[in-house]
Amino acid sequence: MIYIDKNTFPHCYIEENKFDWGEPYNDITPIFNLSINPELSDIEYTIEVLGKITSKLI
Repeated sequence: MIYIDKNTFPHCYIEENKFDWGEPYNDITPIFNLSINPELSDIEYTIEVLGKITSKLI
């Protein structure tokens, strides 16, 4: 089953899988909702991402 868990911060894309021997596990991928100009240089983009994430955690 695949779903988005909106009770977590950040929201997470969760895919339920099973190992070959049948044991279940969850593949969890965080989803960050950020609006940042993609034309920035790598360092400028990184600074913007970290700044927005940090400000949401405080």
